[in-house]
Amino acid sequence: MPRSKSKTFALILTLLIAAAAIWTYFPNTPPSSEPQNIPPRIAAPAPEARPRIEQSNTLSRFLENTVAPLTLQDLHSLSLELEQLGPKNAVEEILAFLDTNVDRSTDLRFSVGEGGSIPTPTSLRVFLLDTLGETDPEIAAAYSYTIFEAKNSPDEWALALRNLGRVRREDTATKTEVAQYAHELLTHQPWQDKPTPAYLESFDAIAYAAQDTSTQELCRIINKSDDKALRFAAYLTLERLVEQAPRKTLQALSQYPDWLESRPQTRAGLFAKLRTVTPQDKELLANYLSDKRFPESERIQFLKQIPSSNQFHSYTLLSNNPNIGYATEGTLATIGDMLAAVDSSKLESEVSKQLTASIQRLSSTEKIEQ
Repeated sequence: MPRSKSKTFALILTLLIAAAAIWTYFPNTPPSSEPQNIPPRIAAPAPEARPRIEQSNTLSRFLENTVAPLTLQDLHSLSLELEQLGPKNAVEEILAFLDTNVDRSTDLRFSVGEGGSIPTPTSLRVFLLDTLGETDPEIAAAYSYTIFEAKNSPDEWALALRNLGRVRREDTATKTEVAQYAHELLTHQPWQDKPTPAYLESFDAIAYAAQDTSTQELCRIINKSDDKALRFAAYLTLERLVEQAPRKTLQALSQYPDWLESRPQTRAGLFAKLRTVTPQDKELLANYLSDKRFPESERIQFLKQIPSSNQFHSYTLLSNNPNIGYATEGTLATIGDMLAAVDSSKLESEVSKQLTASIQRLSSTEKIEQ
């Protein structure tokens, strides 16, 4: 087990103890819906490749000596014990315990730290899945399929998605598989009706996969859900999808106007994030501006915003969440040229006026922030 793991817990524990002296309250703050070709799973190690144990003595002893809910101090102590076992033995103890499906809750709220780490796990099993992913990523990825066999916990699914995606981060087949399981999580109604922080954080797996499997469902949530946290998580995921796969995502939004029918300004902001200027992008942009299925006010708002630098930054489970930054002078001029190629005769009068104004704005040498 990495020594940095125990150091991280010690630091977090110190910070929480200090914070407790100050605060007494902490607020809880269509494309196909299923992939057509499921890639081969990551193979689990053969039974004879490593020794198996029937019972985790370390974890059994830990449960006997602690009570629910577990504290960060409890988990820190367990982390040190597992570290002393060495990686091989620690992995076997963790797997043996996970196979029992026994669990114990913590008094912590799920959060994501640097590199997709989980500094505040919500249960013992979530802690162990996180530790397994840090100790032996290959075995953790293989164990994800065991988690996916049943929808017992969105928090465990979040860790399983992270562990699966981490092993072959740039592999197309892995991304397709992560997209499938992330869509299963997203559309599981009991979890969507009562979203946990881990459920919402797991949407990042959709952004990491950068496929259109879940785009329609994300739009449906933004359109119809009364849950503000759920709507924000869906919007943030859609925004990151535009950053990761702009043409694919915007093409879907352009093809199906009803997906964001009640949120036209949201769609305008997403289109305004377009930074690339390929021939396909020019065609996509021209079609969007002249398509009267989209409200005139929406297209005017798009022209006022492009190129938008709005971006929400946070730690993520899987996606890179790069800082897109302000548009450079060259990018401004290139986007201005792309707008200039639009046939203004196909536009309504007010849209055409704004097009002219936007071209003039983008032709300037000033860097702007929308």
